[in-house]
Amino acid sequence: MLPAKYICRCLCLTFLCLFFIPAYIPGQTDTIPPGKPIPPRTPQLEKADSLITDTLRTKVLQNLERTAIYDSLMVRASRNIWTRRLYEIFFVTPSSRASGENDPPRSVETYFSSYSGMAIRSVRVRKLEPFGTSIDDTLLIQEGWMGKGLNALHINTRNRIIRNNLIFDMGDRIDPMILAENERILRSLPFINDARILVSRAGVDSVDLVVITRDVFSMGFDMMLSDLNEGRIEFFDRNFLGFGHEWENHFLWDGDRNSKTGYEGIYRINNMWGSFIHARLNYYHAFGRKNYGLYMNRNFLTPRTRYAGGLQGRYVHDFIPNDTTGLSEEVDYTYQDYWLGRSFLLNPGNRSRLVVAGRFISNRIIRRPEITRTSFYKYHTKNLLLGSLTFSRENFFSSRLIYNYGRTEDISYGTRLELTGGLEINEFNTRGYTAVQVVGGKEYPAVGYIAAGLSAGGFIREGMFEQSLFQVKASYFSPLLIAGKYRIRNFVHLDYTLGVRRFTDESISVSNDYGIRGLLSDSLRGTKRLALNLESVAFSPFTLYGFRFAFFAWTDMALVGSEPGQIIPTEWYGGLGLGVRIRNSSLVFETFQIRFAYYPAIPPDARWSPVTLGRERTLEPFYFGPGRPDIITYR
Repeated sequence: MLPAKYICRCLCLTFLCLFFIPAYIPGQTDTIPPGKPIPPRTPQLEKADSLITDTLRTKVLQNLERTAIYDSLMVRASRNIWTRRLYEIFFVTPSSRASGENDPPRSVETYFSSYSGMAIRSVRVRKLEPFGTSIDDTLLIQEGWMGKGLNALHINTRNRIIRNNLIFDMGDRIDPMILAENERILRSLPFINDARILVSRAGVDSVDLVVITRDVFSMGFDMMLSDLNEGRIEFFDRNFLGFGHEWENHFLWDGDRNSKTGYEGIYRINNMWGSFIHARLNYYHAFGRKNYGLYMNRNFLTPRTRYAGGLQGRYVHDFIPNDTTGLSEEVDYTYQDYWLGRSFLLNPGNRSRLVVAGRFISNRIIRRPEITRTSFYKYHTKNLLLGSLTFSRENFFSSRLIYNYGRTEDISYGTRLELTGGLEINEFNTRGYTAVQVVGGKEYPAVGYIAAGLSAGGFIREGMFEQSLFQVKASYFSPLLIAGKYRIRNFVHLDYTLGVRRFTDESISVSNDYGIRGLLSDSLRGTKRLALNLESVAFSPFTLYGFRFAFFAWTDMALVGSEPGQIIPTEWYGGLGLGVRIRNSSLVFETFQIRFAYYPAIPPDARWSPVTLGRERTLEPFYFGPGRPDIITYR
């Protein structure tokens, strides 16, 4: 019988071959460009082959297919009064006018370019209920009695909250970049499902704007159970009383601990008083640990944002192992963090800017057992001063069926070059810090979206680097491929991380989210890591009880080690499997997934399950905008 490692390699090779074979798309390859900005948007056919316009190849055909599916279900359901009532509760029959998902993605700024320079005469806000409405056809309302009940329970976002998130006003001249940015800002809010800004001519040199937003049903709960003896249940509201505030309540229990229960509460305020300052208040008290604090931050929202900054303060009571006795001992400390940045717009046309920023961090230990200079860096008393100089050129395009299902997604691309330097004064020594980060990403019509980044940095003490790292990351996703009624995308993620002269308790892992999903092991740690994640996702056309389904196949491979002098580790591990993701875009719940897994190469102490139920592992897109100076994370 062949060893497991050879079977795994054969399976991975087969997956790779299938992964990069493009789907055959028969017949017409016409795409549908963005419609007119005055509803209803009338589609027109024209030649295009780009990721920005590939979400729908045959809109009419897909509408007919989807309508046929619903018509068949409706006929069957109508035979019985109970099944007819269930159909009315859970299904919304699609309309050819409101097939929002079928509308192709838009190039962010060109959509509004025909109105550039015109005066804004009026701005109206139109809010849509979470259930039975469409952002693409506001006249369409289709909801069963259950949908009506949930809409009645939901509190709509208040008008002033929407207006506080607008970066234009009456009397301003139309700037396509600003309107496109504002759509993205609205869609990024946790209580908004989707958003559109529509333009209509009001005169020779003036226009009227309509801001359309669709809420999500903001109340929900989540539960994570290790077993009946240990777990967490969460109740939350992402739009508390319609003010755009978030309120989370976590209840924790663990029967094996001395303190068996705990609580965590988080309250967030998005965009305080229209200042685009976000605040968070948190309180955690569970199993003897405490953590509470305040966080406030304002990012560089657009290329025209001149100033950004933030502050953070918290108190922490925790436990760390004593190096001598091996027992856990208490540690108390306070943490303060302040930063401020200034942006200079270099070229409005390509959105390039130069940003200068500074940051001050103070960590004060109140109580702690004895530690050495090269251990427990988190619990050192220290002051850290950082400064950065960043060149950024960031753009966006809007698409669908990438990381989410059923809503518009804003994908960033561009370039970022960041140089960081600083000085740390801690209880053991004084040392410098230096780092460089280079990130680039672009969409290629015939190939897909490619982004990559390189980071290198570390502290300098007595002329030698320590706590240093070198990191290369790359991500790719394909254009949307058509296979019958399904829409398919392929994803690749590569991560290479090398730690140099790290502290004694510092290591990186390839367990679960850091390499091989679903696999846990204390042996899967080292100072260097090479991980490759492959995934192919098939978005299905079917809807059941308001939920949508996406099927996926995955393969993860990783190498990890700590051998000195080795650039690439030699010990490799892997896993592969299938799964399904389920999501209702009208609800605030995260995507739920069922994942089947097989691990042909694992360490002896590995912990894994062939079937896993839980949240989707969210991919982290590359970020091309500027931010606060920071130490490159080693994790």
